[in-house]
Amino acid sequence: MPEFETAELERMVAAGGIGGITIDTSVFDRFSCNLDSPSLTAMEQFVGSPVRFLLTDVVLGEIRSHMIRDAEKANASLEAALRELVRFRRPDAKAVSCVPNALAVDGSTVDEVETRIAAYLDDMEVERLTAGALVDIDGLLVSYFATLPPFETGKGKKAEFPDAIALLELEQWGERNGRHVLAVAADSGWSDFAREAKWVIVTDALPTALGLFHQAETHNVERATSLFAEKGRMAHVELASTLNRYVDSINPEVQAQSYLFHDVDLEGFALKDWEPPAAADVAVIASDETSLTLSFVVASTVEAEASFSFSIRDSWDGDQIAIGGATVIRDIPLDVAVVARVSRHGGADEAIVEIATEGARYVTFDFGAVEPDHETD
Repeated sequence: MPEFETAELERMVAAGGIGGITIDTSVFDRFSCNLDSPSLTAMEQFVGSPVRFLLTDVVLGEIRSHMIRDAEKANASLEAALRELVRFRRPDAKAVSCVPNALAVDGSTVDEVETRIAAYLDDMEVERLTAGALVDIDGLLVSYFATLPPFETGKGKKAEFPDAIALLELEQWGERNGRHVLAVAADSGWSDFAREAKWVIVTDALPTALGLFHQAETHNVERATSLFAEKGRMAHVELASTLNRYVDSINPEVQAQSYLFHDVDLEGFALKDWEPPAAADVAVIASDETSLTLSFVVASTVEAEASFSFSIRDSWDGDQIAIGGATVIRDIPLDVAVVARVSRHGGADEAIVEIATEGARYVTFDFGAVEPDHETD
C-alpha cells in the first residue's frame, strides 16, 4: 500500500476505513514497556469502538521478555546496593534481609510480569492474534528466500522471522475483516512491508496515530498551549514543576571527546530553561466529554557540571600519569515527552487536570571536546 499523507489518513479514519490499531515492540520500548504510561493506557479509548486494539503473539512475547529482563536487572541492582550498604555502613543484617519483602519485590518476577500483562490486555480489551490461525507458512518461506518484505537484505535476516510473522498476522486480519490496520512501529522492516501490503498502514509515532482519531480539537489545543506559554498561569507553573521533577529523576551518562585518557565525575545538573509547545506540535491522544489528553515534546536545556581528570600512559611501565583536570559546565539540550490531561470546562487556572512525563530515565549528557585547564591547576 502506498504511503499516506496525514490528511489522507484523517479522511480514512473519518470514513471508518481503519478497523484495527496495533503497536510494535519498538514503540512499547519507547515507554520502557511501562504499561501504566499515559500513552499506552490511552488505548482504552478503543474499548467498545469499531476500531479493535490488536496485539500479535510475537509482540506480546517480546514485551514479556523485555519486562522480565528489566525487572531482573532492577532486582540485581537492588541486591548490589544492599551488599554495598552492608559493606560500608554495617546495618542490621535482619533488617537488610527484610528489604525485598518490605518493598513487595520478593515474589516471582515472571509471575508479576504475567499478571501486569494480563491486566493490561483485559483493561484494553485487546484482540490477540496468533500465527497458527493467521499465517501461511509456505508464503512466509517464499518471502524469506526471495528476500521480500518484511525480510531485509543482510546478515540479520533470520532474526526478522518474528516481525515477519507479526506483519503477516496483521495483513491476514485486515483481509478477513475487509478493513485496514494502522500499525505503529519504529522499524524500517514494517514500513517496507506496508508499501507492498494491501491492508497494513504503518506510522512511526503513537501520538501521531492516536491524533488521527481526534481531529476536531484545534480550539482546545490552542487554548491549552497558550496557558502553558503564559508565565504565572497555573498551567505554566505545573508544567515547569513537572519538568523539574523529571530532570531530578534522571540518571545521566556523561560522554566527552578528548585526545587524552580521562575520568569524569558528574557534579550536578539542573533544569535551566524550556520552551512551551506550539499548538502545531501537540497531538490529542484521547478525549471524552469533560477532558482531552495531549501529548507533546518540550525542548529544554539542562545546565550540567562535570569534573574531568586527564592522564597519559607511561610507555615504560604502563602506568597512567595524571596531567591535570578541568571543571566543565555545559548547556545540554534535553527533549522531554509530556502528557497532559486538560479540562474542557472551567477557568484558565482549573484547565490542567494532570501532567506527567514519559521520558527515559537513562539519558546521555554530551560535553563535547574537553581538555585539561592548566590555568586553574
